[in-house]
Amino acid sequence: MKVSVFILLLFFSSVANSAVQTVTSKVDLIGTYSTYGDGDVVFQLDDELSGCEGGLWLRKSDPGFDSHLNLLLSAFHANTKLTIGAHTDQLWSGSTKKYCRVDWIKLLRK
Repeated sequence: MKVSVFILLLFFSSVANSAVQTVTSKVDLIGTYSTYGDGDVVFQLDDELSGCEGGLWLRKSDPGFDSHLNLLLSAFHANTKLTIGAHTDQLWSGSTKKYCRVDWIKLLRK
C-alpha cells in the first residue's frame, strides 16, 4: 500500500512540473504594461527558451513578482546571467508571440 501511494505521488509531482523548462542567459530587453494585467512584465533573453519564442513574462499579482523583477533588473544592469525556470504551457495572452510564465529565477555571479 505504501509503495502504491509513493508511486502515485511521484507520478503527480512529475506531471505538475513537466511543463517547466530552464534556460541560463543574459537579459536583453524588459518591458512593462500598465494597462495589461495591471503591470505585467515581459522580457527577452540572449538565448531563447524552446517554446517561448517571444520571451518570458511575470504576472504582477504573483507573490514573488517584486523579487523576480529585482533579480531581472540586477542582472540587466550588471550584464550577468540568470537561470530561469518557466512554464511553457502558461503563455501570456497579451501577445500573439509565445511568452512563457516564469516560475523561478536564480542570479548567477559568473
